Amino acid sequence: MQWLTEWGVLSTGIMSGLAVWGGWRWMDQEKRAAEEASARSNGVRVALVASVLAAAAHAMVSGLLVTPISQVFLALVGGWAWGRYRFEREPTNAPSTMAHALLCVLLVAAMGVVESSLKDLSTVEERRDALLEAVDRNRFSPRYWG
Repeated sequence: MQWLTEWGVLSTGIMSGLAVWGGWRWMDQEKRAAEEASARSNGVRVALVASVLAAAAHAMVSGLLVTPISQVFLALVGGWAWGRYRFEREPTNAPSTMAHALLCVLLVAAMGVVESSLKDLSTVEERRDALLEAVDRNRFSPRYWG
């Protein structure tokens, strides 16, 4: 719900789809590797999958997705899980025209985002002063620290 309210329906749908698809592929890979490996190495595999699922469920229920402990978890355990993932795909010699077109569209979109952000940089000081007057505090900190 937090992602939905802050980023919108399209972004939430894309990220949810990628998370489900990636998680499913990763768990399937771990399951296939567990069938081929010894029982001793399966303990780490099972613990890693369980910790990723438990932390994802906890972050969604408690609203702690943006707190430092969730970010540290993502850096450590999520990075470890990502490092263990093996992308399986047939090698190709030449990139397709679809890949080039997608790259061009993403590049133009990124340039548009940067251009719109540069306009806002000229008013940063004014907006910072307005925020300080509105909230009556003189230091910046995340909302959840309050």
